[in-house]
Amino acid sequence: MKCLRILSMLVFAWFAITAGANGFWKVAAEEVPGTPVSRAVQDAAQSNPESANVAGKWNLSWKGKKRKPHQAALEIQQDGTKLTGTFEGEGRGGLSGSLALTGSVQGNNVSFTVQSQENNKSGIFTGTVDGGTMNGTTREGHPWTATRQQE
Repeated sequence: MKCLRILSMLVFAWFAITAGANGFWKVAAEEVPGTPVSRAVQDAAQSNPESANVAGKWNLSWKGKKRKPHQAALEIQQDGTKLTGTFEGEGRGGLSGSLALTGSVQGNNVSFTVQSQENNKSGIFTGTVDGGTMNGTTREGHPWTATRQQE
């Protein structure tokens, strides 16, 4: 009897996940609240949202200490939710020159880090993607924006 119950839960979970494109998982989870199946269905649906496409070239601007403006060019490669690329910072100081970029995108939420090997400075940028624009705040709470370069 226990095997039959487990099998029926697995079939239910499979059906709910495959029907996720129609929003069925929300209904299934609401109908059987607190069950392992509903938690598994919710986790599966939430862990795989369609991520925004941020691959390409971007112009980044942000405010640093004392609200000083900074600029950089980003070239981002995207593999699923994983981001890699280069950050070409203008000027001199902490985040200037060619730096490696790593990060992730989940849905329309984006986060990336750049690290300078020279002076051990790093920048962390978190925000949201809306088409050809990204906006957010730095680790220090300063605003940043990036616009996709036209090719």
